[in-house]
Amino acid sequence: MGSEFKLTRASAGSGKTYALSLRFARFLLTDGPPGVPRDLPHILAITFTRNAAREMKERILDWLKEGYRGEGKKAEALRVKLHQEFHERLFSPVELSRRSEAAVERILAGYTDFQVDTIDSFAAMVFRASAVDLGYGPDFEISLDPGELVDYAFARFLRRVRPESAEGEVFRRILDYLLVQESEKARFLWDPAPKILERLKAFQKKLTARPGELVLDDFQEEKAKLGKTIRGTAGRLRGAVEESGLDLSARGHYRGRIMPAIEDGRFADLLDCSFGTLPVKGGSKAKGAAAEALARIEKEWKALEGLVGEYARLHARDFFLPYLRAYQSVQAEMKAAKLGRGLLFLDDVNRELLHYLERGIVPDVYFRLGDRIYHYLIDEFQDTSPIQWRILKPLIEESLSRGGSLLIVGDAKQAIYGFRDADFRIMRDLEEGADGFASAPVSPDDLEMNYRSEGLILDFVKEVFLGLASGSGGEGEKSGVDYGRLAGLSGLDHFTQSVLPEREGRGYVRYILFDKGGAAAETGEGEEENSGEPGGDSEAPEKSEIQTLIKELLGRGWRRADLAVLAGRNNEVAAVASWLNEIDIPFVSYSSLDIRRRKIIGEILSFLRFLDSPPDNLAFAEFLLGDLFTKVAGKEFDLSARREFLQSCARGDGGPRYAALRRVRPGLWEEYFEPFFKSVGYLPLYDLVTRMYRQFDVFGLFPGEEAALSKLLEAIKTFEGEGRNDLREFLAFSADEEDSDENWTIDVPREMDAVKIMSIHKAKGATIPVVICLFYGQSFRGEEFYLHDEEDGVHVLKINKKLAESEASLSAAYGEALDREWVDRLNTLYVALTRAQYELYIVGVKGKKGKFPFDLLERAFPSSTEEPVVHADGTRLNRSFREGEPAGPESYLRAKGRDEEAGESGLIREITHRAGFTEPPVNMRTSLKSAGIRRGEWIHRLLAGVELNRAGWDAEVAAALEGLGLSPAERTAAGEAADVLRRAFGKSIAADWFEPRPDRFILREADICDPEGDVFRMDRVVLDPGLVLVIDFKTGGRTEEAEAYREQIRRYVRLLRDVHPGRPVRGFLSFVDRDRIEEVE
Repeated sequence: MGSEFKLTRASAGSGKTYALSLRFARFLLTDGPPGVPRDLPHILAITFTRNAAREMKERILDWLKEGYRGEGKKAEALRVKLHQEFHERLFSPVELSRRSEAAVERILAGYTDFQVDTIDSFAAMVFRASAVDLGYGPDFEISLDPGELVDYAFARFLRRVRPESAEGEVFRRILDYLLVQESEKARFLWDPAPKILERLKAFQKKLTARPGELVLDDFQEEKAKLGKTIRGTAGRLRGAVEESGLDLSARGHYRGRIMPAIEDGRFADLLDCSFGTLPVKGGSKAKGAAAEALARIEKEWKALEGLVGEYARLHARDFFLPYLRAYQSVQAEMKAAKLGRGLLFLDDVNRELLHYLERGIVPDVYFRLGDRIYHYLIDEFQDTSPIQWRILKPLIEESLSRGGSLLIVGDAKQAIYGFRDADFRIMRDLEEGADGFASAPVSPDDLEMNYRSEGLILDFVKEVFLGLASGSGGEGEKSGVDYGRLAGLSGLDHFTQSVLPEREGRGYVRYILFDKGGAAAETGEGEEENSGEPGGDSEAPEKSEIQTLIKELLGRGWRRADLAVLAGRNNEVAAVASWLNEIDIPFVSYSSLDIRRRKIIGEILSFLRFLDSPPDNLAFAEFLLGDLFTKVAGKEFDLSARREFLQSCARGDGGPRYAALRRVRPGLWEEYFEPFFKSVGYLPLYDLVTRMYRQFDVFGLFPGEEAALSKLLEAIKTFEGEGRNDLREFLAFSADEEDSDENWTIDVPREMDAVKIMSIHKAKGATIPVVICLFYGQSFRGEEFYLHDEEDGVHVLKINKKLAESEASLSAAYGEALDREWVDRLNTLYVALTRAQYELYIVGVKGKKGKFPFDLLERAFPSSTEEPVVHADGTRLNRSFREGEPAGPESYLRAKGRDEEAGESGLIREITHRAGFTEPPVNMRTSLKSAGIRRGEWIHRLLAGVELNRAGWDAEVAAALEGLGLSPAERTAAGEAADVLRRAFGKSIAADWFEPRPDRFILREADICDPEGDVFRMDRVVLDPGLVLVIDFKTGGRTEEAEAYREQIRRYVRLLRDVHPGRPVRGFLSFVDRDRIEEVE
């Protein structure tokens, strides 16, 4: 087989992970042509998040697991697909099983060769393999967050700013330049340092992601000369006006704005002025001398307008010159600091690696990696940045030239990460043949079946987007936005998708629009209207609409876990959370699942900050006053005593607080602080934190925080897995609010019955039974600065609509930025509308400006004659797509076909008893019920501690209680649970479960795996020679889920019958609180 380049366009819900994982499994199960190996070290799958990499590995192993079974529907499907889709020979079930087993064995034996990585991890690996050639030693560290080092370098730069120093002269010129550049309306910069630093960090983020070098545009001399010319022209104009004797115009900017700005030398203010009205009255009525005078005025006026236009061109190009001078100085400081610390940032790695590869040293890279990669599989390709593609492309070219393969899977319609420098045009160029590989022409195809949504929802999406290329832009045409052209850039105007036959015509879409009309304030360019701050108005119509809608959905039988509310911004997510909290609806706000928001994690990080810098009194005080130390300190050094201690330290000599604690509380210091004080810097970070967990017994003291505590260890493991182990760097990593959420966010348990609230970006890839989209009107929001790649490097520009008119290249740069912004908005709308499986609700708030996305959504309702309902703030419009009717969840029959293979989730109906951590309540009202939840946890823990009733119930329960090692506060709550157990298990049948008998064996909290590989934890299994009993203990007074519990027991019984064939198995539910036992038939 020759080299192969396949590009797969995967629209929303079409099963792209299925396609990628199947191809990877195919390589492991089949034999490649001579000289083109297909085993693990030669295959690389690239994703853009760690979660996606983990999911792909799981899906690959799922394929191999099904192949190993050899029989059944999925195994047969795998055999057929390998034969039909990839033209491999048809394996027998036995051979497929043998090959699958061998592939799994190879993965387990060489798991480090199982290469499913993020693009950043792969780049770092290649760089480390080539570090010596690049002039770096083997012990350098790669960091993600340059923020701290930027602060440090800027502080060092400022420290050398003195009147007589070179840095002082640079800074003085920056200040002078700032005073001239900033308009009169700008606030006076009493302290310019924070503003300069803020922009430096913005430049750092954007410029380091570009492969080109920064070019400084310095037009000081040209602008000084131009300023003199402007003054001269303005003088001649004034003279002409005065000599003409004509009356001054009261409408124009000549007298009130233009001339004062020129007199004061504030030329930047001229850029906001209009030259549409002449300085004087007269016009076509002027005759004779007046006409001649008017002609002279017009000549000078046009000349002045032209000069201002030229000034605008220079202003746009060197507006940021003072900041960029500071940026270059700070970069020099950072370079020295990085060399001293042996530190590199990920952007440095990408740039260095790119320059290395562009010298054509590709085989050398592979030599250092140890094995040649022949097969590349790239997921979510539309999210690739230019520098990432330029790094990957020569490596892929080398593989293709030797018979390798490339599979790219993506969807330009779902490219919504432009703010991270992702560029959807890379994929579009490959699709259209504008880019590619000489050794392997592209073979594009489409995944045209939607396995996610019902047919009516897909029809609605098509109504919104398809046909835009024909010029049917609706309100977009009136507002000057060419939606047809913009949709064509990413392919939104022409895509083909269908649903399975049984899903055609099914589903429901409702559109509720609140049109505030004139109630919304005007917004100028560079601002983005939000049609009323969400949550700011307690009577906001969208608030009551969403509250009512969720109640309606729950009333029709949907579970809370079936529902999700999607919003565009984090403040909108927070507002929706507060609305649901008001009506006591449990919810999961994905932003609240960040463990850094958890109090216990904050306390641990404060402790680590103290260890990193012992003089940090604030970090030490935060830990000392926190819940963790409160639990271990006890009454001897209670909270009031610790507060008094800190206050006395503040009144004292002001020395480090830790030194004072060591003097006044030597016992506490020796037990809880000294071991870490001595070992920090010597122990690896992971070992340091796990030692802290043991010393402070954090899992025992905070049983409801296991998920957050485990996630912290996982984040540390990820951090160390990237070759980093510095505590200070980890603290900076933890403080980076823009860090990828997957590092810090707890995965939501699938069975948690709570409404999901998330941003549209967080929802990408999600499949949700019922979706409510909340939209506020949007208009174009200009960026503070734009980067423009030219032949000599990267230029930093200040552009708005008016400045763009001063030069063709500026107009092109501005137009490109505008296009990318609107494509991002259109794609985000597409992503939002394609998450729903069964029902989609759109709640919109439209103001006087910001018609998007409502002008597009209304395309799907062209023939509606419904009259809007007038309310206090405007009007309310309520429409259903194609006049469909909503239904309950039971009416939606799950589509049969590849939806299961594609991994799309269905309705959440299955209840399983989860091992380990139960997610704590997710809103304030639910947290009031947490005592009952904790009591249920104590009951389960105590029951797990009782094997058999040998010494009597009271003694056994007391021994189990003692074995938990509880604090006094916890002992009270657990003691109440123990009293419940003493009362509950006096009945004969319950007592029988704990009675000692010959040859009886007891399993407590037993994990049993089903044939599909899913793990179930059973509370208690009693194994007697002629009988097996399985018991599940339930707490609380709820009865509405009793049938789900019964089905759970039935599943346990079936599993145990497979494990113990020939023995009868009986299953029981024990409702502990209600003192009731039920045998499940």
